[in-house]
Amino acid sequence: MPSVHSNLVLDHLYFGATDEEFEEFKLIFSGFECADQQVVKTDTESWEGLYITTRGQNYFEVLRERRVAGIGIAERAFGPLSQNATDITYDFPDLPWQRFERSIGGKPWFDAVSCDNYLDISTPFNVWAMRVHQRESGRVVKLPKFEIDRICNVEFSAHLDLLERIKLNSSWLNAKSSFSSDLVTLDIQTYYSDPLRVSISLDNPEPGFKFRSATFGFRRPVEAACVALRLFSSTVDGELLTISRN
Repeated sequence: MPSVHSNLVLDHLYFGATDEEFEEFKLIFSGFECADQQVVKTDTESWEGLYITTRGQNYFEVLRERRVAGIGIAERAFGPLSQNATDITYDFPDLPWQRFERSIGGKPWFDAVSCDNYLDISTPFNVWAMRVHQRESGRVVKLPKFEIDRICNVEFSAHLDLLERIKLNSSWLNAKSSFSSDLVTLDIQTYYSDPLRVSISLDNPEPGFKFRSATFGFRRPVEAACVALRLFSSTVDGELLTISRN
């Protein structure tokens, strides 16, 4: 069977936000058509998210009061062979794979594999390879304008106790990874643009993860005012928009 690993690309990245964090993100992106607030309903559960979608059809997801202090990274396959992303298990047969799926209206929405219990919403660091069956179901994408070209980088802090879990769960990603006692970097392959860099500083005194910043790249200078809120601020530098924790 041909390897699927080199054909995996970023599908999306999420972080679990509190109500206040969610509302501030929503306010910062309120003037962008590519940011869409939705409630997603499956056959077993539902959740609310803010979906910030790029021209390359990957997106940054902010979950409202769900998986708080957790983050997740999903990859999918691309290419003329339309490979099944879950075949990554054949490339890394010694990893402790778990399979799961979600359905909508009694029909499969997607199935996926992960090295952790994705369906347990208390899992702090989720990384999974997914095969989508119903693009028209779940989150409905209705975007008249893709203002954002790419997600450049996202920074988090995490408790040091999570280092081994991060190493295991991300070990199969199509990414250039670096691990030290105080910093993890993952340069994740994307389909349309340069890799997304995820940086995780291992200095959070609290359990789980904390969002620090995210930078989004545009094709032209950003037409948005800088915003300073209680938790987050946004700054504009030419074609870059950065959201940072105060």
